[in-house]
Amino acid sequence: MPKCAGYIRVSKFRKKDDKVSPETQKAAIIKLAAEDGYCEEDIDWYIDLDYSGKDTDRKDFPRMMENVQKYKNTPHYKDMYVYDLTRFSRNVLDFHVNANILESCGCRLKAAVQVIETETIEGEFVRNILVDAGEYQRKKIAKDVKINMYSHAEKGNWNGGTVPYGFILVNKKLVTNENLMKNVGFIIDSFANGHGANHVIECYYNQVPRIKSPTGKDRWSKNTVLGIVRNPIYIMKYRWGGNLYNARHVFADDKVKRYVSEENWLKANAWLDRRGEVAPRTHGSQHLLSSMIKCPFCGKNLNIRYNGRNHNLVRRYVCPSRNDYTAGRKCDCPVIDADSVEAAVVTAILNLADDPDIIETYIHEYKRLVEMDRPDYAGQKKRLEAELQRIKKEMKAMFSLFRNGRITEEQLGEQNAELLEEERLIKEQLAEVEQQENMTCQDNENIRAMSQLILSLNDLWPNMTVMEQRELISGLVKKINITPDGLDLDFGYFTLPVSCRMRTKTTMIF
Repeated sequence: MPKCAGYIRVSKFRKKDDKVSPETQKAAIIKLAAEDGYCEEDIDWYIDLDYSGKDTDRKDFPRMMENVQKYKNTPHYKDMYVYDLTRFSRNVLDFHVNANILESCGCRLKAAVQVIETETIEGEFVRNILVDAGEYQRKKIAKDVKINMYSHAEKGNWNGGTVPYGFILVNKKLVTNENLMKNVGFIIDSFANGHGANHVIECYYNQVPRIKSPTGKDRWSKNTVLGIVRNPIYIMKYRWGGNLYNARHVFADDKVKRYVSEENWLKANAWLDRRGEVAPRTHGSQHLLSSMIKCPFCGKNLNIRYNGRNHNLVRRYVCPSRNDYTAGRKCDCPVIDADSVEAAVVTAILNLADDPDIIETYIHEYKRLVEMDRPDYAGQKKRLEAELQRIKKEMKAMFSLFRNGRITEEQLGEQNAELLEEERLIKEQLAEVEQQENMTCQDNENIRAMSQLILSLNDLWPNMTVMEQRELISGLVKKINITPDGLDLDFGYFTLPVSCRMRTKTTMIF
């Protein structure tokens, strides 16, 4: 009796009790094959774990189709079994191309949980509907995630990214740092009055004491100054995915209005537009890792530089201080080949999306380390609440003594003041403990949202523009650190290493 083929595929490797786990699929295929007279030994297994059904770029699928076609004249497989048709393919075009190959080779495709008589016109029609539904479901998931991110931005919520100069991030809200916001106000007012970046840089450098740059250096860079002027966050709006949104829910306060007027911000940007002076990292940089790779020596963001001539231009990420001798010596930060590092970072993140077990391992280790250092919040709350109860009892007893004439009004006032002060301090401590506890809950929520977003990347990524891809990476990865062996992608809760393939005297190639 001819053999048959059994094909198993899962997009993400799941637990054994999952309804579409490899074990579940295998058991269903064996049962269906037995009904057609096959025993388990007659089944040739082809198994693709952690492969999406959006295309046929898988490990075992091409080998299976090659074997089907190899024995076209003398059918090697009379039947091919899958759990359901979406296991075979979620792409309509790929499905029909490969289904036609099976048909031309005399091999029938059967689904264990979808009983379809494909020999009839009606059965073929039902099969096509199911295949279309599978592709629709895949595309809808990707679209829903994308829409949710835009909706999040439209509602004025923070989608992540680098915290702008003049703010600090507290519980996902921007809190104004008034000392730094004064500098922002001066920069924007200077541009509104017709002064450029060099004027601001010299003013801050010559001022005593000097105004430090966002990276803590004595001299500000022109790109940093222009980036501040171009950033609409200072008029309580922000740019995401190339669009401008009202950022009403992003801010914890509106103190920025005291230092930056919308009128002056618009004047400053109009003046820049006339001069054509645009910051490289604003207005939607097309460079995927723009403003994310940090120099390990001076802390500046690496900028894109082009080397070569005409059609042989090569993009590289370069530290702005590499050829800056104002500090007495140039920066030793390596040059990074842009094309190879962008491809390597994307591959590393998409590989992470294919392996939820690795994400869980990283997060489990993060939580373990946090738990080791985390105070006993429940115990602290219990102790502080007990202290508040004690103070209430002492106050009650004290007023009882006063009513019975055992203490004077003056003594009552002194003791009451002491107890009220003690109560105030305890309530402050209790509020701090509760805030820390809430931050832990927020951390868990952020981790859950981050994990869901990472796991949806394989479907989401191909449908995004370069701008959206850059914003997405910027939201996921807090910073990218250069190491002797390559890069470390810091996700905030875990770090993902990316190794360089080659390192010359000056350049890292991935």
